[in-house]
Amino acid sequence: MSSTHEYDNLGTGEFRILRLLRAEHSDYVLKCRLELVGLSDCLAIRYDALSYVWGSMAASVDIEIGNKTIKITETLSRCLKRLRLTDADLILWVDQICINQQDPDERSTQVQIMGDIYRNAVTVIAWLGDDPDGNSPILKQFLGDIHLDQNGEPDLECFVRNHLPEGESPKWGALDALLRLPYFTRVWVMQEVILGRKVSFRWSEIEFDLTRLRGLVDAAHRAGERELYGDGLIGTDGLHCAMSLTDPPESRSFEDIMNYVAHRHATDPRDRIYAILGFVEDGPSIVPHYDAPVQTVFTDAAMQVISLRKNLDILSYVSHPVNHRLDPAEWPTWVPTWDGRISTNIVDKFGHGYSVTNLNSFTLPALDAENRSLSIRGLLFSSIEFLGMLPEGSEVAKIMDNYAAAKVWDAWKLASGFEPTRKLYGPFFLDMFLSTLLGGWPEDDRDELRSNNSANDEFFRDFASFWADILARTVRWVQDSFEDPVPFVKERVVLADLLAVRFKGEKENTLSQESAPSVDWKSEMANDPVYIDHRTSLLEKMKQKFDEPTADFVSRELAYFYPGADWHKIYSRFNHAGSTRTFFLLSDGQIGIGPLIMEKTDVVAALNGGRVPFVLRPVDGGYFFVGECYMAGCVHENLSKETSLVETSDSDSQEPYRVRQDLSTDRQAIFNGHTIVKYAF
Repeated sequence: MSSTHEYDNLGTGEFRILRLLRAEHSDYVLKCRLELVGLSDCLAIRYDALSYVWGSMAASVDIEIGNKTIKITETLSRCLKRLRLTDADLILWVDQICINQQDPDERSTQVQIMGDIYRNAVTVIAWLGDDPDGNSPILKQFLGDIHLDQNGEPDLECFVRNHLPEGESPKWGALDALLRLPYFTRVWVMQEVILGRKVSFRWSEIEFDLTRLRGLVDAAHRAGERELYGDGLIGTDGLHCAMSLTDPPESRSFEDIMNYVAHRHATDPRDRIYAILGFVEDGPSIVPHYDAPVQTVFTDAAMQVISLRKNLDILSYVSHPVNHRLDPAEWPTWVPTWDGRISTNIVDKFGHGYSVTNLNSFTLPALDAENRSLSIRGLLFSSIEFLGMLPEGSEVAKIMDNYAAAKVWDAWKLASGFEPTRKLYGPFFLDMFLSTLLGGWPEDDRDELRSNNSANDEFFRDFASFWADILARTVRWVQDSFEDPVPFVKERVVLADLLAVRFKGEKENTLSQESAPSVDWKSEMANDPVYIDHRTSLLEKMKQKFDEPTADFVSRELAYFYPGADWHKIYSRFNHAGSTRTFFLLSDGQIGIGPLIMEKTDVVAALNGGRVPFVLRPVDGGYFFVGECYMAGCVHENLSKETSLVETSDSDSQEPYRVRQDLSTDRQAIFNGHTIVKYAF
């Protein structure tokens, strides 16, 4: 029996390459040799790098290295036998063999240079696995339908026009089978494919390149937009994973890449960080350590980012799932997990244009290494008085099956019915409400707000259109719940009416003006010649469900708000901000949106170095960190023991959304070392 191969030590900048010896038959025993090379020499050495899924971690198959053996996984064994040549040796880099997996120190040092290894390979061979169901030949035909233009890019217009399969075509099933392969969900794939000079995908017997894959993925996406294939025919998770691979993000910052790959899988949680280090261009200097506890790796990374950025932006990436019990014994509540359990759309990415604290006065928080608690100075706003979460099974939720409709209407009823909120914001109540739902005014609308030229500001018309579209969809989707939809629409169309008034440049001083605008005004709005066809179709379909008088009323009331409006912009911002957060009211009347996990006992605070406010949960000795939030109208003051965080109205500014706020008496409270606690809880 052959003895186990013993690895020689590697010098600085060295790595091993595998010479896979030729064999006449695929079932012959795998034989190879290992050779040492240096990074400085790798450009002169022609080798390919293997990208694949390990599968089961159990190493059960022998591969001969000289006259000795090591064990590899069954998945890798099948891959190498498929790739092995009959007439020449194959020079490869394969992590499972070229790195001593039993040596944590070597694994750590090799991970640091893996980006260079893939970057310098002649070809990255992406092994997708076997195809027991016979989909790969059909996919090969599908790939052949993708023609390249003179620039070598997929000609999608030609493809969609001439080659797009019908919904029942087996080609869609073959593509779906491809996109459901585990390979596309793996976190290491991002580095391996993005850095490769040339990428060759191998699925059973077929081979294709990244350009062809991008063509298929884009075609599937376009087909989905045009509803040319049935629901569920193409799995959206696999499609999105493949799209992120074929169209990588422009930003290469550590935080953006971590968020970008959060939905991908890693057998070792530490690899969520280590797997991206090779292609991050703007991030901390993290040294992989596979013998370090997972919590330590993520905590240290978060602290390094805070130190590098000189702000608390990293805290905005914390996402606690709904019904999740915060337990610092399991995980520090202020440290992002980056595990994709819930969507993390950062409020600060939406161009709200403010910072709640003066970043120039940033002081690095103190970390208690023993319990991983974070000490941060900060100022309290006030506690949460009302939450906009709809109780499951409520009457409103049953009627308003459309999630967006339920969220917006519930928030409106809460805010408009709370006297402190109406008093606080006064004539700008509606402005602040919309800004809150969207995580801030869109950047291109803020200039018009600053000029106070509201008559030319189409943002309010856009939101009216967005709201009318939601109501039309709701009525159509849940028509069985309505004996008469008129009261439903009549009550809720008030919000669109108020938006129409605001679009005209008028200020609604009180919410007692909830009467509909005049017919003349509606007619003026409806005279806009720009219509969107699918909305007209939506109203026509809705009218078919009800008797003529009812249908005419509903469609007439909603159609006024359709012409000329850019509802897509509102939908996009709401889906990325408001729909993934809970609307809340503070005890002093301020409104905001925050994490779905919020509770009524939570408080909102400004922390030194934070662009946005944060939600904290008071506990004995300190606070748990709940997550970021957005509150319209926040601006910064120098955060210190001597300074209170009080909003001011700048007399030289014409920004109607900056509001004077009288904060609670404990606004100068200092979080004395236990903003996040790690012990006794």
